[in-house]
Amino acid sequence: MNILEELAESIRPEVVSLADLLLGLAIVAVALPLARLVERLARAIMRRIESLSSESITVIGHGSRYLTLFLLASLALNLVGVNIGWALGLAVLSVIVVILTLRPLVSNSAAGFLLKSRPSFTVGDEVKLSGHIGEVLAISARTTILRTRDGLRVHIPNTEVLDHEIVVFTAFDTRRLSVELNVDQHCDLEAVTQALIGAAESVPMVRRDPPPKVHVSDLSSGALGLVVQFWFEPHRYTEREASNAVNRSAHAALRNAEIELLPPLLRLDAIDAQLEPGASLRQNSTDRP
Repeated sequence: MNILEELAESIRPEVVSLADLLLGLAIVAVALPLARLVERLARAIMRRIESLSSESITVIGHGSRYLTLFLLASLALNLVGVNIGWALGLAVLSVIVVILTLRPLVSNSAAGFLLKSRPSFTVGDEVKLSGHIGEVLAISARTTILRTRDGLRVHIPNTEVLDHEIVVFTAFDTRRLSVELNVDQHCDLEAVTQALIGAAESVPMVRRDPPPKVHVSDLSSGALGLVVQFWFEPHRYTEREASNAVNRSAHAALRNAEIELLPPLLRLDAIDAQLEPGASLRQNSTDRP
């Protein structure tokens, strides 16, 4: 039995009454205005959800209109004796395809709603998301938009934001930074420490409470590795501004104290891992790089 025969069997005009025919015609007459009314109502309701973008509202509005038209057309055909079972099956299949197609949009919209309703960060915060560091410009229905420190605009899908670690650099009023320096290991450590603390305190960006501190981080390779830790206000200054100012001040203080500033320490463990078996640089670990 071919498709035309099946379609012919689905039509049963002998069971149609005049009342059914008139009612079917009335439904067809009001189908388009009613579908447009349903679309407007759906758009009005969706606009109340802040996380939905205009594109999402448009898709939902069109979908509600076409669904209404399909239901009314199916009802009218059923009244005039047309078996619409095959049409309903096709409609269900079409809905499944549409849902699978719009799944990323729906997932990102839901994630955007969660980010706005229970925010881990807000617009204006400096954050690290999916390996990108920058200021949050907007949280839309689909993406979170960052302006990176290099002046780039990055769009990160909201689902990816929720699935990965979120680091907020401006969550609190103060934040600690560290600056690493290397000096001769035979120098006066107390004098160097006081010079570096004074250099950090002389920078207006550095807070006095808590005060700057200096720690020894490394004693290998003939150099003394020092770490200057200080606090600053991330809402007023950027990390680059604060660390650059402290670096300049520390360099000037060490130069005035006639303390030699050495290049970065040679990481012998990393070098040994790349050498052939039997070769090593550890016997020269007391030499300067």
